[in-house]
Amino acid sequence: VTPGTYLERTPTLVEKMIVMRRSSMWAAANLDALAELCRHVEEVRIRAGELVWEIGDPSVYSTRLEYGIALCTNEKGESVRVGGGHVLGGLDAIAGTPRCYRVETETECIFFRVRAATQLGILEAHPQLAARMRHDLSRVILAEQAP
Repeated sequence: VTPGTYLERTPTLVEKMIVMRRSSMWAAANLDALAELCRHVEEVRIRAGELVWEIGDPSVYSTRLEYGIALCTNEKGESVRVGGGHVLGGLDAIAGTPRCYRVETETECIFFRVRAATQLGILEAHPQLAARMRHDLSRVILAEQAP
């Protein structure tokens, strides 16, 4: 688990677009869709040892851990440590369901977050992006079901 690159300052719109291009969903996205998304991305900095969200909390945002290490724990007490570049709570937010795992920071963390409602609006306006998302999610689900 690596923390990623520490950001000394809040990135510009173009810098956010470069960062978001690193994810498979946004890598081939229309630049208009990507710019619209990045205009709504909020940067949140959280100290080490802080609770980001608890199981059952409302899923308002999809969150990308840009820098730091966080511990994600499910109801069974199973945990995984994640580092910079991981998306947290994306499926919960898009599905509109409560958070299904707890997230706590192990180090100082920098998150990029965007409201699920904003993401859904962008997907509606850019159907090719919605198709890409369906494709990516289907591949993940199939990979997890494979023996």
